[in-house]
Amino acid sequence: MKKIFLLLLLNITFIFISLSVGAAHISISDLWSSLFNPHSSDSFFILTELRFPRTMALVSIGLALGFSGTLLQTLLDNPLSEPYTLGLSGGATLGAVLALMFGIKPIWLTLPMGAVLGCVLATLLVLYFLKNKILWKANSIILIGVMISLFCGSFVTLIISLLEPTQVQLAVYWMMGQVGSEKDLWWPALFVIFVFSLFLGLRHHVDLDRILLGEDTAINLGTNVSSVRLLFILIVCLLTSLAVSIAGLVGFVGLVAPHVSYHILGTRRHYKTLLASPLVGSLLFLSADILARTFSYDIEIPSGSLMALLGAPILIYYLVRGLKNAHV
Repeated sequence: MKKIFLLLLLNITFIFISLSVGAAHISISDLWSSLFNPHSSDSFFILTELRFPRTMALVSIGLALGFSGTLLQTLLDNPLSEPYTLGLSGGATLGAVLALMFGIKPIWLTLPMGAVLGCVLATLLVLYFLKNKILWKANSIILIGVMISLFCGSFVTLIISLLEPTQVQLAVYWMMGQVGSEKDLWWPALFVIFVFSLFLGLRHHVDLDRILLGEDTAINLGTNVSSVRLLFILIVCLLTSLAVSIAGLVGFVGLVAPHVSYHILGTRRHYKTLLASPLVGSLLFLSADILARTFSYDIEIPSGSLMALLGAPILIYYLVRGLKNAHV
């Protein structure tokens, strides 16, 4: 548990760094003074209205996607499983973009509802194919997820081409994983649902450990595999749709965070990995956004694009490392 506590301390440190980095630099001392004397500093407005919602949105999205990736890699018995590769993020994006296109008011309600609906439809497709054990055991479910993602992406591209020129840039940036908008204010809903999901995950950590040993073994040990799998895939669907509602498409967090946590902990026991993977996911997304704001104060660089630049080399390292260990 010491390593998990260290990850928590790192998250707190990066939260303070995120609050201080930006076009208007705020030192740690200014940060503390603005917290205790809110009316004595102009920094208080920047912190409360702009940076705090953005930072907490980054944390909530990282926590949700890291948690979701761990669950999917266990439930589907595939190290490449995550909301992005299964097409869940693509379905949520399509639903959200459709809500934006039709402009149904109020947008603060219809956009997340559209994302949830799109993600649910993509999840239903995945669940339908999961009934075929041949596809599942042959790891073809990942290929099906990629096809779902490409299909949704094609529709999203078509919709963007029909938007007004002033809306195209906003839509493209949002698809690339952008925070720093009014949608950051939705982070409390995602954070609360994550905490509830984490409670359920820890409550069922023994069942998840059994599933990790194999479906037949889990059934023989008394786990209702179908019910557990359905419960947590639906939870992943809800977390993914809300994350997409805030920041659009964010890849690699749910894929890389579990592998990093497995390496740090040296185990896949879920009472540890369900705590560590979300914290790693939060660290990764915070790091990407801090780098994005450090590179340029004048131009907004989408955090999701930098997340891919950070995540791809990390994932390649762990894949190569795993192949070398397999031949030793």
